Amino acid sequence: MKYFVFCVFETIVFTLFYARIATMQELYGPNVGIFALGRIILKKNPKAEIRFCKCAWSEVRDEKDGITGADLWEAGLQYCTEKTRFGRIGVFMDRKNVKALEVFGNEVERLRGEKIERVDKRAETELKINLFETQVLYEMSLEGYGESVEFRRLARKCIRDAKHANCDVIYFPEANFGEESTQKTLQQIAGTQIQVVTLADVFGEEVDGWKGREMESKKRVIEISDDFSDFEKQRAAEILKTKLKI
Repeated sequence: MKYFVFCVFETIVFTLFYARIATMQELYGPNVGIFALGRIILKKNPKAEIRFCKCAWSEVRDEKDGITGADLWEAGLQYCTEKTRFGRIGVFMDRKNVKALEVFGNEVERLRGEKIERVDKRAETELKINLFETQVLYEMSLEGYGESVEFRRLARKCIRDAKHANCDVIYFPEANFGEESTQKTLQQIAGTQIQVVTLADVFGEEVDGWKGREMESKKRVIEISDDFSDFEKQRAAEILKTKLKI
């Protein structure tokens, strides 16, 4: 597999690259959503070395060489159960994401009837998890329209369903919704009474737990597989908030 190698503000020294290749964190994903997770690493460690690889949707739950957003799906739902005050959670997934619909359908069955500690007299005694299918919202986020009027209008319609179900936590498990501007938009629409959770929140906690994994390089190194299109590489620069030499 060929790779495009980018080095921020400096030209990469290839001997250093190969000497440090074992320290690189590998992230796999079928689209630009994986760069939202890379952004979390860079915020925690600005001199990180990251390799982004593209994988097929059929592989998002089977990739063994690195991290995929799908690896964090269940952890994200568990995170929601810890954050909910009233025990009512909404999970939003694109209707064409068959893999996610299957996984979360199983998770809802597993958690059905689970007792929760009531911290408010208005809270449920058992978890209530609602699954909501979305249309177009996912694609708009991938294309970079997470702050557009059209995205806001559609997201408002989707989140209204969660409000009607009295959810106090809503979860968007597809990684692209963790892009900072997109998550900010979703939270603005949800308001102050509903917490929006994305994989960026979950992965952020995981990265906080990485001990002794600081990269030795004195400069940031980002490697992106050439399986990503030129447009996807441009989106990578936007999501990572990093100047890339393409």
